[in-house]
Amino acid sequence: MGRLSWRYSCSVRSIESAVHTVRSVPPAGELQHAAALRVVTDLERSTATFLGVDRIRQLHRQQFGAPLGAEESQQQRYIPGGPCTIAGVVYPTCSTTGNTNQRRRLFLENNVEGGYYGLISSNGDDGTSNYNGLLLSIQRRAVRGVSVGANYTWSHCIGPSMVFSHNSNGGSLIPENRNFDQGNCDSDRRQVFNLTSSAETPQFSNATLRLLGTGWRLSGIYRFSTGDYMTIYTGLDRALNGEIGPQRSNQVIGNPFADRGSLTYLNIKAFDQPALGTIGNMRPANILAPAQWQFDLSLSRTFQVRERQKVEFRGEAFNVTNSLRRDDPTNTLNSNTFGQIVSAKDARVMQFALKYLF
Repeated sequence: MGRLSWRYSCSVRSIESAVHTVRSVPPAGELQHAAALRVVTDLERSTATFLGVDRIRQLHRQQFGAPLGAEESQQQRYIPGGPCTIAGVVYPTCSTTGNTNQRRRLFLENNVEGGYYGLISSNGDDGTSNYNGLLLSIQRRAVRGVSVGANYTWSHCIGPSMVFSHNSNGGSLIPENRNFDQGNCDSDRRQVFNLTSSAETPQFSNATLRLLGTGWRLSGIYRFSTGDYMTIYTGLDRALNGEIGPQRSNQVIGNPFADRGSLTYLNIKAFDQPALGTIGNMRPANILAPAQWQFDLSLSRTFQVRERQKVEFRGEAFNVTNSLRRDDPTNTLNSNTFGQIVSAKDARVMQFALKYLF
């Protein structure tokens, strides 16, 4: 009777036992001013530093040779040329996507025991994010049924890329240079403006006008923000390290845009795939995406039918002007639609509701 044997590999992930600390610097300055026309103005500047941001470090990645410093990030070595022999197997080309596991460090040191291990990563709390912002808000309290409020935020946030903070399949592109994965935060919007207003029709003395026109409330919200910041991915395993997701492209032209006002947003000639066995020169989240805006209106009124009976009408319109509001363009370089905007936010949406209260 023959002997049945099998072999398996596993991925290992460790989480460091450490205290997550957050340090926040309180607002460095505040100013409030109330004018005679019931206008309140607030000016606030805030600074915050967050310590203990989760990061993932991969401990068992493919062998590239000697450890790299920051100045060597574009010359990161893999096993060049060919043929070569790994664990008794001859490979015509030393580094390919087909022998990723055979080039892992533990396998090269001990191909018998090391073959049981796949990805090994460690979660740490050594990341740092920084936020600086200036907030200006203005509010005009209700005068003759009209109230207006507005606020403007100018801010900047820098931190570790979320791809590397929460992706269990990978860590920093260059383990010895974690700062290479610092970039604009996913939530970073440099400028944000909000405007809200509401107006209510007065109590008319004429009985007919009071029946038809009193109590209507019109409310509006307008929001504008600069775009988020995109990461340009290769979509290929150019580094030959088994991690396609976080690999970034090379930027070869200073201006990455084609026509920021059209659907062809990025210039494909501004980017290039890194050479095999190397890491691209781009940082994460450093290409500005299209700006975003929203304009919504609502109209409502409550009709008193009897002492304890009311009918409430409400109508709402989203994207009132039915304008094109573009999504981000395709940001994977090997895609046929790279740099093109292929989707958009919803067109005008209207909804009506009638509620009877008794």
